[in-house]
Amino acid sequence: MEVLKRLLLFTNSDFGQANVVLATAHELGIACEDVEIRIASFQDLRSGVDDASRFIPIIRAAPPTREVDAGLAEWLSQGSTIYVNLGTHHKSNPTEAHQMSKAFRKVLEHADTLHSAGKPLQILWKLGRALVTDELQAYIKSDRVRLTDWLVAEPKSVLGSQSIVCSVSHGGANSFYEALCSGIPQALLPAWTDCYDFANRVELLGIGLWANKEAKP
Repeated sequence: MEVLKRLLLFTNSDFGQANVVLATAHELGIACEDVEIRIASFQDLRSGVDDASRFIPIIRAAPPTREVDAGLAEWLSQGSTIYVNLGTHHKSNPTEAHQMSKAFRKVLEHADTLHSAGKPLQILWKLGRALVTDELQAYIKSDRVRLTDWLVAEPKSVLGSQSIVCSVSHGGANSFYEALCSGIPQALLPAWTDCYDFANRVELLGIGLWANKEAKP
């Protein structure tokens, strides 16, 4: 018995399509046998859009960081910042956190050799402190790396603070569009389904990098 079952999309006969398999269903893990999902449709849904710029991207409005977290806003203003947020659903394990900590330490060390006289590069990382190894302890003590398991300010607010120089994310739609609309270069670490699509998009559009094509995230 197959673990993953096909999800079938039925469209009207005038469209000339039936039993169209959605590849994402395999990745999402549809485990029930013989289940068909039928999606209703009507002509207006298929009509073209003359000016898509009126509708997309859809980004929720958010207040400036200084209005919801003055302390964070003050810290962000101290220097150029890498913003790391791998989304709500992904939970980093100790091995992932250790490897990322090593990478960030190397980034900070390299930045220090390039800008020894200017404002130091800093990192805001949405991650629980318990997962971080000794790799970043010196930077945490000097307050150049801030770790938090939750941010009061919306991601859009943080990205719009004028301090973020790079957004590191899992490549979710919201993360992609929020960084795009803020004009922030992106480094994506995709872990599932559509995140890989956005990782390809950032490279195709020249606005970022798919940071690691051999592991997820």
